[in-house]
Amino acid sequence: MKRSRSRSNGFNGRTAFYQAALGKTFVNYEHEVVFDLKDLQITRSELATRFGCCHLSAARRLSNNLKLHGITRVNELHATPPDELMGLAGVGVVQLFVALCILSEHGIDIEKYYGYDADTVTANTLRLRAKRAAEQAR
Repeated sequence: MKRSRSRSNGFNGRTAFYQAALGKTFVNYEHEVVFDLKDLQITRSELATRFGCCHLSAARRLSNNLKLHGITRVNELHATPPDELMGLAGVGVVQLFVALCILSEHGIDIEKYYGYDADTVTANTLRLRAKRAAEQAR
């Protein structure tokens, strides 16, 4: 298990209480890194408390998929439009949500980044468009 270098957590100085109440394993896993790029590592607790996102598996999958496609830094994620991101194999709606949470935390206007009217063009629409474009390219 990869752990963050940061030892801050969401226990607010009450680690002993939470360890007794929830168990040592739960407390230990709070420092597990669930999103890992060259310039950003996010632990389980940070994803929930700092980024406002509780989708741990989606964060892991997004991190792995980004690396597979050569996206290794947050600025590269920002440079990848959402329709292109949704076209990557294994990236779905929840992974896009994680990406939007990360970009928002880094001061990026996610509505401007998204680039579409969210009332008419959803993430599923972007995914279907990307799928059709890939099929036509074959």
